[in-house]
Amino acid sequence: MAVAVRCQKGEAKAVGVHSHLSPFVLTIVALEKDKGDKRVMQARKIAQETVQQVLTAAKAEDLENLVKLTDVPWYADGNKIIKDRDELNKSLKRGWVDRARSARFQPKVLGLIRHGELGDLYGGERLRADEVLGKEDWVVFIGQNGNPMGFLFVRLREGKGKVVGAGQ
Repeated sequence: MAVAVRCQKGEAKAVGVHSHLSPFVLTIVALEKDKGDKRVMQARKIAQETVQQVLTAAKAEDLENLVKLTDVPWYADGNKIIKDRDELNKSLKRGWVDRARSARFQPKVLGLIRHGELGDLYGGERLRADEVLGKEDWVVFIGQNGNPMGFLFVRLREGKGKVVGAGQ
């Protein structure tokens, strides 16, 4: 495995990985780096809480609350960007509420990293993600029993988080 690291102004930043390493591993390094910055730790907390609220709303089949916690444009698993709110609401019902009816649906937050810190790990997909996220927004990895199952994108504005995409 090879990790490309850029050092500027006394700060090291991973800018790429050459292997089949999951970006999830970088969340561990990001947390350690972020601990020294209160502003980033507050943003991290908001992103994590937003995702936990979305997971809770999905499990409770609370489409109304789920809709309040999300926004367009919405990154739809790298397939498309949803810009219409009604289309997003239908997608949330099919993809989250209906799926969450299963007793096995118990995802938790496994880790998170700022979108801008992922570098070029996603290649072409990163370009699509850039349509809904800024560099200071968050990619939150979720899973069950410690096994990654996907991610949610969280956009932060004025101290509030909105989920603006999901993927695997």
